[in-house]
Amino acid sequence: MARINDKCVNTIRVNSVIDGNGDVEIFSAVITAGATDAPVSNLHYGGVTYPIDLASGKIYAWGFNFLKQKVLRHPGTEIFMPGFQVPMWRDVLETVLRAAKKTPGARLIGWDVALTPTRPVLIEANFGMGNDTYQWWDKGGAWNFLKSKR
Repeated sequence: MARINDKCVNTIRVNSVIDGNGDVEIFSAVITAGATDAPVSNLHYGGVTYPIDLASGKIYAWGFNFLKQKVLRHPGTEIFMPGFQVPMWRDVLETVLRAAKKTPGARLIGWDVALTPTRPVLIEANFGMGNDTYQWWDKGGAWNFLKSKR
């Protein structure tokens, strides 16, 4: 992950929902790669958010910056982001699933995850999970999915 930008922690947002039966499902994930001169990987500081394919852990499309401009190459490092493989992807998903199962009263959470050299670690759980960003690529299709999880 530091190859993208080694000046900050490039975070992964993994969104989970607990359905009416108590089962946890991960329904979307994005990586926010920080701008090369920013201390955080935040859209407001020049970062770019890219969508992650849940099955493979690879970025599958262009990213968006704060102005909702499409970005294929990371600003600063110029890495072509579509196709980038998120390291330890299966471990990231397992970490989020374990955490979500321990918080059954919080049905919809956006988990921020960082990668250390040996494992993923949770940074925080977000109840305001950036509902706009994870729907930029599916044009709001997550709404119907979430309605089905009542």
